Amino acid sequence: MNDWLTTDPRLELAKLIENASKPVVVEEHDTGLELLDASSKQEVIVADSMGDLYPKDGSYPFCTLISSSFNCDRFLIGGQYSGQDPSVYWKRQVYQDIFKNPHRDFVSNRQSYSFISPTLRVVNGCSEDSAGVPSP
Repeated sequence: MNDWLTTDPRLELAKLIENASKPVVVEEHDTGLELLDASSKQEVIVADSMGDLYPKDGSYPFCTLISSSFNCDRFLIGGQYSGQDPSVYWKRQVYQDIFKNPHRDFVSNRQSYSFISPTLRVVNGCSEDSAGVPSP
C-alpha cells in the first residue's frame, strides 16, 4: 500500500472511538467515517451540521468530538475575512468555542503539501480536565 495512505490519521478512527468517552460525535465529512466497520459506526453520532455540535442547555451534546481539519479550517480561516456569508462567522465562533476545551490533534507522520490527509482533532466536551481525550 502507498506509504501516504498508511500514515493517514483517519485510519486510526476506530481506535479513537473505542478509547473515547461516550457519547462520541463524529463529523460526517473527511473524518474517515466511511472506513469504520458496522460495530464502530453504532458507537457514534454523526454530525451533519453545525447545529449538532452547538451546546444545548449549557453543555455540549457530546463527550468526545472527532473533527477534521478539512471541515473546521475552512471556517476558522475563512471567518477571518470580511464579505463572507454570516453563517461562516457563526460556524467559526462555534469551532473556536469548542476548541477551547481540552483536545488532542492527530496528524500524519508524513509531511504533506497537498490535501491527502487531514488533522483529526479529538475534543473533550464532558469536563474541565482531559479525561476522555485519548493519548496518541
